[in-house]
Amino acid sequence: MDGRRGNDDFDAERASHTDDPSSPPASESGRATSTGRRERGDEGMTALSYILAGVLFYGGLGWLVGRWLHQPWLIAVGLIAGMAASTYVISKRFGSSQ
Repeated sequence: MDGRRGNDDFDAERASHTDDPSSPPASESGRATSTGRRERGDEGMTALSYILAGVLFYGGLGWLVGRWLHQPWLIAVGLIAGMAASTYVISKRFGSSQ
């Protein structure tokens, strides 16, 4: 080793900060992140992933339990439960804060 601490990521992050409190951090300066449509697009993709994950997880769970109990209609119950659960999570996460 050459006597350095070996934490180059930490050193680069520390070097990028200034002591001037009036300058915004890199994430707020517009260079690291953008505002507007990208954030709304990210929310849309997050909501879509919640819906897909809920339907796939609870649909799969309904399929497995239905197969185990020889009740094929339980897949429909799982799909509906997954849609309801994901709708609830989306409304709690992105609902109004009033």
